[in-house]
Amino acid sequence: MTILEPQSRAGEPYKYKEEKGEVMCVPKFMALHTLPQPAAAEATVPIAKKVKEYSTLDAYWVGTWVQLNKEGKVLRFICEWNAKDTESVQKVFDRVPELPVDGIYPMAKLDSEDYR
Repeated sequence: MTILEPQSRAGEPYKYKEEKGEVMCVPKFMALHTLPQPAAAEATVPIAKKVKEYSTLDAYWVGTWVQLNKEGKVLRFICEWNAKDTESVQKVFDRVPELPVDGIYPMAKLDSEDYR
């Protein structure tokens, strides 16, 4: 993959070239959520379903890494979003008040295969 226009500012779209032409990528964001107390994974399913239900074209939930404690209970979520901006992601979370938000940050994702 060859980046044609690197992000000049965090959270801005960038372009890269593939065999069939240029592709525009939407900005990516990372949302951090620390639960007030450890929770069983099953207890977090209703929250995840609400987040997915309220995702929009302006803020689309891609996936989540989950930090577990030694007992296998959920401590923290690190969520990846494709979104127009941080405000669009926050609007989704505003509809899910049971999910605490530590912060929403611009991010980039690196693939180790790009460095082999």
